[in-house]
Amino acid sequence: MQPGRSRCGVTLIELLVAITLMGLMAAVVGLGPPGAPRSPVDATVATLGQVRRDAINAGRSVTVTIAVDGGQHVATALPDGSIVADSGLAVDRLSGSAETAAQAAGTSHAP
Repeated sequence: MQPGRSRCGVTLIELLVAITLMGLMAAVVGLGPPGAPRSPVDATVATLGQVRRDAINAGRSVTVTIAVDGGQHVATALPDGSIVADSGLAVDRLSGSAETAAQAAGTSHAP
């Protein structure tokens, strides 16, 4: 380098090292256990979402029984996309988002 002249940009080596490090980080993140267990809430939400899509596509009500917290709970998806469920599931009628009644009771306290 000449005196008084500043260096701008990055070298090819620096660029390759950065890309390699990003690739390694992406590989480590993507290597989670393939059959990682889902929480009961995630499984319930996935089931209700599928039933809701089926009801909308079929144009008729679809009823499903879901086993949560050792009990059987019934939910019905209507053709308009709303979901009606028994009290064992805390289901938002319009969005279909759900959680178990025990989790709803445990998280219902407001600060």
